[in-house]
Amino acid sequence: MELIQEINNTRLLRDKDILVLEGKMTRLVYHLDIGMFDFVKGNLPALKNAFSKAVVKNGCCITSKQGVRSLSGYGAVWEGSLSGLKMSVTVEDGGLKLIQNFTVYSDAPFILTSLELCGEEEVSTNYMVPIIACGESGSLVDPGAGGDIRALFVPYDNDYWVRYVSCPIGDAKPGYVYPDDRRPRKEEMFKEGIRQSYEVASIFDNTTRKGLVMGSVSHEIWKTGIKITGASEGIVAGLEVYCGCADRYTRDYLSHGFVKGMTLASASIFIGCYEDYRDGLEEFGKLCAALNPPMKWDDDAIFGWNAYAGYEDKMDFERFVHASDFMKQNLQSKGFSHKGKLYVNFDYLWANLSEQELCKTVEIARENGQYAGIYFAPFSVFTDELDTVVEGTDGHYTYRDIILKDYEGNPLPKVNDGNQGYAADPTHPGNLMRVEHTINRFVKWGFRFVKLDFITHGSLEGGHYNPDIVTGKQAYNFGMKHLCGLLSYEKIVRPFFISLSIAPAFPCYGHSRRISCDAFGHIEDSEYMLNSLSYGWWMNGSIYRFNDPDHIVIDRRMNCPGSSEQEARTRINSGIICGGMFLDSDAFLEKTASDRAVKYLTNEKVTSLAQKGLSFRPVEGNSGDRAVDVFYRDDGDDFYLAVFNYGEKAVVKNINLVRVGLRQNKEYTFEDLWDKSSMTGKGMLAVSLEACESVILRTREK
Repeated sequence: MELIQEINNTRLLRDKDILVLEGKMTRLVYHLDIGMFDFVKGNLPALKNAFSKAVVKNGCCITSKQGVRSLSGYGAVWEGSLSGLKMSVTVEDGGLKLIQNFTVYSDAPFILTSLELCGEEEVSTNYMVPIIACGESGSLVDPGAGGDIRALFVPYDNDYWVRYVSCPIGDAKPGYVYPDDRRPRKEEMFKEGIRQSYEVASIFDNTTRKGLVMGSVSHEIWKTGIKITGASEGIVAGLEVYCGCADRYTRDYLSHGFVKGMTLASASIFIGCYEDYRDGLEEFGKLCAALNPPMKWDDDAIFGWNAYAGYEDKMDFERFVHASDFMKQNLQSKGFSHKGKLYVNFDYLWANLSEQELCKTVEIARENGQYAGIYFAPFSVFTDELDTVVEGTDGHYTYRDIILKDYEGNPLPKVNDGNQGYAADPTHPGNLMRVEHTINRFVKWGFRFVKLDFITHGSLEGGHYNPDIVTGKQAYNFGMKHLCGLLSYEKIVRPFFISLSIAPAFPCYGHSRRISCDAFGHIEDSEYMLNSLSYGWWMNGSIYRFNDPDHIVIDRRMNCPGSSEQEARTRINSGIICGGMFLDSDAFLEKTASDRAVKYLTNEKVTSLAQKGLSFRPVEGNSGDRAVDVFYRDDGDDFYLAVFNYGEKAVVKNINLVRVGLRQNKEYTFEDLWDKSSMTGKGMLAVSLEACESVILRTREK
């Protein structure tokens, strides 16, 4: 083959209609004669028979398989520590140009690809597909020989108790429901579970762990969807990575906004082949963070309390003071803190207090060596009195003005069938004034933490006030950059922790993001949250500083039945292994809650695990839409196992120690960090658990 260019172990070669772009680990083979490409790892095609396409607003479609194709550009690229070559192929057809960009790196198991759409006149599109593959025989994706090929579907956000799904490939049947600005979304629709992935997905063999990871690494304009179609023979029959996703799981009522211009670009798409799909997801997260650095947080962990579960709408000044004093006297110096500091946080309940009382709570928390936190839903409107004047706008705007409209100027319905208020337009001057007014008050009052809730509302498609903002992602970026700028260290000259609650995973703003929807204190809450950790652990320490396991309830939510002792300890364990954020949410005025807090939250061997800010990793990836039951963390000298029983009966969990990364022929002794008992295993470890029980085990014998 003719060598066209070579740099740092990356080469571009050509043999007639075959273009080969290769590094030391990967190879992209492009067939100019048919407009299709293969992604190759080693000697095996990881993805084959792929092409690209785009559809313009007038309905015209251009694909890489039609028209005239040519190699139109190539050159060296340097991105941080990565170096490689980029190649562009241009397809011309009927006055349109489709440019396919491919970048291969010298020492990376992944490539990046993107599209550009050009016209002789201005073009408009809301559907660009950098990768689409379909075939009648054989598998389009080859994760390697094995017996349990799976498709991992990742939710767009964490709302409405959505779950990650790792399904057998034969069950992967994408179901795309186009948004309709007036069609009601029935509850059973949500119970079906997600049928496509959002922003990132994986196809892997759980037996060998070999797999393909694909996803968008740029999130300025597009929502990216990933459709995977399997067949009963255990093969991948279809794959589509497309920009322009908008459906009931992005919470949209309208189709994705149209982007227009002389040259339009898709998101940049990552596709990598790995010996262990878990490594691939972690590398994907790190690359996203390298290209769009997350908000910096210098401290290691967040410990504290949130008012919501224990007190809900009964929260007041006296309850805040009691919680602050109780933690100072009973928890703060006994392991439940980070470097002696705690956060004491209001939820939406702060509206019950006067400004004078709020300032006093900040002062009391400071005297107790604590920071006070507060709550805000910047892109939501929770009132039906839409003609009410918006706070902070000097009477210029009402809520009717700032709520998001459709493309004809009609207000969009409340989000999720009316369950979660109206979406506010992040670009509307009235909402910008409202955000500035609220955030500036928080800073003035002395707060150091804010929980931002329902911010997926800010990413909805609609007719935005700012005419330059034409997609939901653009609006979300616009609104979040504005808000985070108000809390930047450069502006307020002090750290201010931003905690995202209901929020899309991408783009990444804030220091933490709740990994799931609401989770309280029963075993079903722990299992639900751990479903998200089972497949989203990799976000901790990469795109967000912390995964947030939601508030930890060890007694009961207000006006709800209490949890058992085993459920309480399991809920603690679920939070400890999630990352580095632990906020209790019990009513310490109740004896059971205060007794359990003193008993369980002062175990320094357990709480010290969260203080490092590191997530545990799942052992398996075959749990469907449930949580896996064994997680591990390797800290070098110490090796930890977390084992869960989500059932109502006692069980024995037989754990393959080789599968978790330990040696086959070595006998290990594990210590239970709760009761200090020990157990041994060689090759296998038998862990006996009561109903709803869990354990965290440690060995120092690696």
